[in-house]
Amino acid sequence: SQKKVNDDSYLWPEKEEAAKEIFTLMKDSGIDYIHTTEPELTAPAFQGSASLAMLAKKYSDLPVIANGGVTDGQIASTAINNNHADLVAIGKSALANQNWPAQVQQGSPLVPFNFEMLSPIANLACALRYFETQQEVMT
Repeated sequence: SQKKVNDDSYLWPEKEEAAKEIFTLMKDSGIDYIHTTEPELTAPAFQGSASLAMLAKKYSDLPVIANGGVTDGQIASTAINNNHADLVAIGKSALANQNWPAQVQQGSPLVPFNFEMLSPIANLACALRYFETQQEVMT
């Protein structure tokens, strides 16, 4: 990701030239794949450019796993079918929907991610407690 933990609007100042240099160096290092993370994996990395995942593919010729904003199956399909990435990683949506692939395949509604799911600490016990509480509210 080119974003920073404390600055999610940060972009590499050298834009696509930075992407070219970084992804070429990564390829030359002998790695097997690149995993990119952006707020929206199919969005342009810079004004008028391809997505960061597509730039990684372009400049490295390596398999790319992309993550970011995958809230439904259509986004994942678009990312794969339009060559943004070779694989799609699912983050927050998978935390909210532990059976995400099956839900998408069956056309079942997905639960939106809520940070309360991981409160007060990000662990499975807190997530399970959140879901149990939600089921009690719905019944």
